[in-house]
Amino acid sequence: PASTTAKLAWEKELLGLFISDHPLNLHKEKILSVKARTVKQAIEERSEMQRFIMAGIVTEVKKIVTKEECRRNEFHSHLILVLYGTRTDPATAIITTVTVQDIIKGMSARSIIKNTLVALYLLVFALPSAYTALTIETLNLETRKAVVNIFCTTDNKKETRPVSGSGVVIDERGVILTAAHIGQYFLLPVLLDCYIRTGSPAEPTYRAELLYISPQWIKENAALIDKSDPLGTGQNDFALLYITSRIDGSPLPEKFSHVFPDTNALIEEEAPLLLAAYPAGFLGPILMHENLHMISTIGRVENSLVFIDTSPQSSVDVISLGGVIIAQKGSSGGAAVNENGKLAALIVTSTDAPRTSERDLRAVTLDHINRALIADKGVSLSSFLAGNLTQKVQEFREMTAPALTSLLTTALAD
Repeated sequence: PASTTAKLAWEKELLGLFISDHPLNLHKEKILSVKARTVKQAIEERSEMQRFIMAGIVTEVKKIVTKEECRRNEFHSHLILVLYGTRTDPATAIITTVTVQDIIKGMSARSIIKNTLVALYLLVFALPSAYTALTIETLNLETRKAVVNIFCTTDNKKETRPVSGSGVVIDERGVILTAAHIGQYFLLPVLLDCYIRTGSPAEPTYRAELLYISPQWIKENAALIDKSDPLGTGQNDFALLYITSRIDGSPLPEKFSHVFPDTNALIEEEAPLLLAAYPAGFLGPILMHENLHMISTIGRVENSLVFIDTSPQSSVDVISLGGVIIAQKGSSGGAAVNENGKLAALIVTSTDAPRTSERDLRAVTLDHINRALIADKGVSLSSFLAGNLTQKVQEFREMTAPALTSLLTTALAD
């Protein structure tokens, strides 16, 4: 008897459609396991820069060679795959064209046509920042695993109000993204003991060092370090920490739970975002030490703001999230995660009002953070995080931190 694959090939050639089954059903478990998008969802995607997983049967392959202006004239091959959707998809009859760059390497168009299974799997697994549709429960659980509490104290631990903020692990090696007005306290190790707490309630877990903080932000805001209620705009208000050890001396995990930073996230008004942080605005020093809990909630983008002097057209620098429960001190550095499960923005500030419902929580976009890093260091966030992070921490400690520490200690002495 003919195999299922052979039967389907005959049906498609003779009748123009599949009757007994669909080729994608042969790989149903694999497709479901990677949570691939359907053809219909791909067609509806509005962001040309969005990357996501997509599965389909390759019916045609075209190869286009283009020449791009680089330091060297390089030719780039782009493969265009024409895919069919599944028969359970309302868009079954629609054929869409997907341009795939730098994904299928070392394979000719002929070999892809001969082996659709290879093409399908390469297409599915070759996108590192792939789209994943998550339920709200999964989104909340995964986000909370990546959010940490950043805690700084003096010798009089329970008599002096500690510095408490939030952070988000964005790399499996233990890189934490937080607000600069939280990260700056790591520049004052003589005055403050800063460490990372996890869980709910928060428990001391890790030690960390500064990997990066915007020198421009420190220069512009050093004088505000001893102010009780500084209100910043969010511009350049970010820092990167690198987890170096466990407080109890045990080994670090091989991989840290993290949320992938999406520097190309499309943020529209009314878009829902999952927000998670360690708000502490209504707690005293003792409760902050002993009973500080993480809170997560859903917020919606109410407005988009732009720093006119530095931002390119159509970019978004800061989003307004309205009066949500975490619009409190301590939430700075918290996560704003989109429905794809990626970090779209970093909570940095809030307007002031007696009730959280009357405040406006604001978050700086990962797009802004990426552009700010390029302007200062000449590299994107992903490029900056590549390579030896221990070496980069040491370089920052020796070459950049002393001058920034001097600015802060001078401001404290005035």
